[in-house]
Amino acid sequence: MKMEEQHEAQEPTLENLTQTPMEPQGKRFFTVKDIMNDLSCSDTYAYKVMREINADLAARGAMTFRGRVLKRAYLAAIDVKK
Repeated sequence: MKMEEQHEAQEPTLENLTQTPMEPQGKRFFTVKDIMNDLSCSDTYAYKVMREINADLAARGAMTFRGRVLKRAYLAAIDVKK
């Protein structure tokens, strides 16, 4: 019975998954389609937003990827609170 209780305690919850630093179960990057859907904007504007966020990250020494933006950086840029 103790093994079952330990197993139940270790089950991942939505809260645990969103608070992990590496977010292995979730999506770490947003694409232009994600930004277009979120902001209801054109692909041109979504790419502009991505470039601005990635330029800011690169200026701080972070690695960036073309066509992708870190989820956390995007949410911070549009000021979304968890």
